[in-house]
Amino acid sequence: MNLKFDGQGLLQQLMGSGGIEVTRQLGGGQDQTTTSRNVTAEFTGGEWSTIDQTGDVQLRQGVRTAQSERAQLDRAANTVTLTGSVLLTDAATRTTAESAILTQGSNELRADGHVLTIEMRAGTGGLTNLAAAPGHISAGHLVVDTARGHAVYSGSGRLWQGESVIEADTIELDNGSQILTSRGHVRGVFPQAASNTKQGQTALRPASVGSKPEVLHVQGGLLTYWGKESRARLEQDASADSAEGSIHANLIDLYFSPAAAANSTKQLERAVATGDVTVRQEDRRGTSDRAEYTAAEGKFILSGGTPTLYDSTGGTTTGRELTFYFADDTIVVGSEEGLRTVTLHRVEK
Repeated sequence: MNLKFDGQGLLQQLMGSGGIEVTRQLGGGQDQTTTSRNVTAEFTGGEWSTIDQTGDVQLRQGVRTAQSERAQLDRAANTVTLTGSVLLTDAATRTTAESAILTQGSNELRADGHVLTIEMRAGTGGLTNLAAAPGHISAGHLVVDTARGHAVYSGSGRLWQGESVIEADTIELDNGSQILTSRGHVRGVFPQAASNTKQGQTALRPASVGSKPEVLHVQGGLLTYWGKESRARLEQDASADSAEGSIHANLIDLYFSPAAAANSTKQLERAVATGDVTVRQEDRRGTSDRAEYTAAEGKFILSGGTPTLYDSTGGTTTGRELTFYFADDTIVVGSEEGLRTVTLHRVEK
């Protein structure tokens, strides 16, 4: 270790190598310990101003740890800047990035460059609960309030957990309320209950071995997911597409089943669309103020306003409520006079 003093005998610089350890007492909080191979500390008026550490940098404060190639502690800014192969861990997650800044006074963490967060294990509350499996999220940038458990991923954000995927310009996670908010060019893929029933049936046909799960693709400007309710809301030019049909509306609520088995993913059970609704199924188009899609039963229910179904021949079917079954191409028409069933026949062009 080499020490340099000024003309008044005050320490000006400290340089050291080999098994360096720096310990800071942060107010009444936990000690912060940083180890490295090399250190250069600058002093002003006898007090340290910056500490630069290089070579296998390891930082520990309570349950939080960090690794990097380089670290700089800045006293005036009260920050720790980590650069080069950064790895951050806490009790729930593991995050890698190109660089990171920890602001001590505000409990703020910023990470930049190929940010990737991986949940250590399912159910730790680090990310979300779309599946009984660890979650992953990637983005260009990350800002975290470590005290509140609030994280914002921005720049081509992508979250995947089990078979569910969400992509957006920004993905915001609030650990306390278990709310996920995705904004800007939102796209998502969710598995859904298989539609294997005909009108009047309630039992599901078992999926064949090796078959891929049916999925729902969604798009919109804003997606909010409430983990405690297993419910999501898609807004701003919302659309949802499956192999059986599509829905376009001002707003679509998605309801998911619990993820019961280990490593299983929550499945979409039903979707409710409201406001300027258009439903499409092959060569048919339906319009209404409200539409409800039930995945397991394989049906759309159109209601509100004047529900109307248009077919490829130019024919229309209207009623107070229209229930369309995919499996047998029938419509149950509800009116003031009661119910009637219409069977649709496809006309070859």
